[in-house]
Amino acid sequence: MRFLNEAVRIGEQLLSEMDGDAWTTIKLENDSIAWRTDETLYGGVTGIALFFLELAQATGEARYRTAAERALRGVIAHCDRTPPASAAFYTGRLGVCYALLRVDPEAALRLARPCVPLLEDKRRIDDLLSGTAGSMLALAHLYAASGTAWLLDAIATCASRLIARAHAGRRGLYWDRSEQNVGGLCGFSHGAAGIGFALRETARLLGSEGLRRLADEAFAYETTRFDAARENWPDLRSAFYGPEDPRVRREAYRRGQHALFTTGYDMNAWCHGAVGVGFSRLRATELGEEQWQADAAIAVRHAAGATVEKAMRAPTLCHGVAGNLVLLAQAGKREEAAAAGDVLLAARAERGAYASGYAKAPHLEDRSLFMGNAGIGYAFLQLGDGPAHDRLLAPAIDAEPMPLPANAPDVLTMTAAAMRRHFLERHYPRTFTGNIAAAPLPEHGSLHDDRQWLASTVEGDTGRDELHALERLRFELDTADSLALLAVEREVAYETAAQFAAGAGLLRTSRLRVNPRIRVHGGFVLAPTAMGVVEAALHPLVAVLLEECDGIASAGDVVQAVATRFDGNVEEVVRLQLLELVRAAMLLVDAEGDDERPPASRYDRQRWLP
Repeated sequence: MRFLNEAVRIGEQLLSEMDGDAWTTIKLENDSIAWRTDETLYGGVTGIALFFLELAQATGEARYRTAAERALRGVIAHCDRTPPASAAFYTGRLGVCYALLRVDPEAALRLARPCVPLLEDKRRIDDLLSGTAGSMLALAHLYAASGTAWLLDAIATCASRLIARAHAGRRGLYWDRSEQNVGGLCGFSHGAAGIGFALRETARLLGSEGLRRLADEAFAYETTRFDAARENWPDLRSAFYGPEDPRVRREAYRRGQHALFTTGYDMNAWCHGAVGVGFSRLRATELGEEQWQADAAIAVRHAAGATVEKAMRAPTLCHGVAGNLVLLAQAGKREEAAAAGDVLLAARAERGAYASGYAKAPHLEDRSLFMGNAGIGYAFLQLGDGPAHDRLLAPAIDAEPMPLPANAPDVLTMTAAAMRRHFLERHYPRTFTGNIAAAPLPEHGSLHDDRQWLASTVEGDTGRDELHALERLRFELDTADSLALLAVEREVAYETAAQFAAGAGLLRTSRLRVNPRIRVHGGFVLAPTAMGVVEAALHPLVAVLLEECDGIASAGDVVQAVATRFDGNVEEVVRLQLLELVRAAMLLVDAEGDDERPPASRYDRQRWLP
């Protein structure tokens, strides 16, 4: 009873803090703390109202449901007079619609319709929390509840966008590629686990083989990122994922602090890390996909063992002990979940209050679902007498599969093989053509299997083999390095080139070396960047400059040596071309007099010479 009693205590406190039909919650505005009312599931009135619906069900107290319904009527009135600013699940209007399915399905559909134009906004991200994947999940819930035809077109819009914006990892696919991250993000709120969850739920509901293949590729990507030593899927945001001064990033790079750009965090929460991954894998195993059982077991094991110290610092659903508790309860680990609940109670007893989820407001209690007390109360409700049934952290679709109509959008009827062919055509447009494109793919293969099949198929084909080698090299370069490191390297290159342009003598006295990441193959030069591989035809002058700069060389000596290999007075042309190669980060600059650097580049010249 102690856990239910604490949930009731939180509910009573929230009732006393209700202002009319709403609550204010913490918002950070220009680094200042403000209390505002918003509509959302994550940090606003809707999320708190859902806690009260759960509390009413657990206690049988009608006044808790009355409070929830009063709050949601206020949200409906607000939404009727205010166009949606976001179509997100957790942080936008479609999450409100998902919640309204429990009290007013008609209003849920009415308020969802104006969100459709927002689905095509090119500025949208892809994740579950605030992006396209979350929108698709909410729309799928609405379709499961109503069967309304226009929802299929909206779901198809989201699916098409997720297909178009998927990026290949060494294995699998990821989304929301960013120069602020080490790589494509893992995890539930922003990463591949959450996107894979949304794809899997939608695929199961609609019987979509293609979307199911996409969901498996999301999980496959995370498998390559698993850190066995930590038993965790790292948070791959770099140390500089916020709006820091670019000069700070560049100076850290110049000081050789490259780990800041190549190493993720060992986070263990719903938003990032094992707990969120666990929600996605636990659901997959519930659907009979036994290949994810090992991942689920690791995540559940990692969720246990929270300390009072951690609960004092991070008690919330989003990135705290409450989120861990819900996963443990969902996995049937009642003893471990109860231990997490006792840790939360002890933390509150010691502090006198629960800390909010905001790093800049740990001294305050928030009221919201994911960053405050409503979510902690919701976690306690998972420790009731019956089995835990989470509807909020991993909102699975409980409805039976619904066969697609004959006129369903093509993207929803794609087979797994068609989805695989799509990505082969995208990644290997020069080789996956003609009779090879028409050949049957290996049965039940992954994208990784398909790449291996293509390589073996073109082997010995003189025309295609060379083209495939170029495309394979491009793929390898695009999946090899930290995106954040590539981005800061390019920033430093631009700054260095600007300094050289301002003072010609600086370039002449500097020492240059070929960037070890670039490759030359078949008359093309390939240079990886944070947002993709740049490919260009290799100009003869560029080839000569790269050859002369193999190893560390004085720029002045390079200019003279190259100029002697061409007719006429070409020193200025050579100098300008060197400047462009520095700006493109194809040539890196070593500080004059730096005796700590080895005398030869790590670059293997045989790997790039034509």
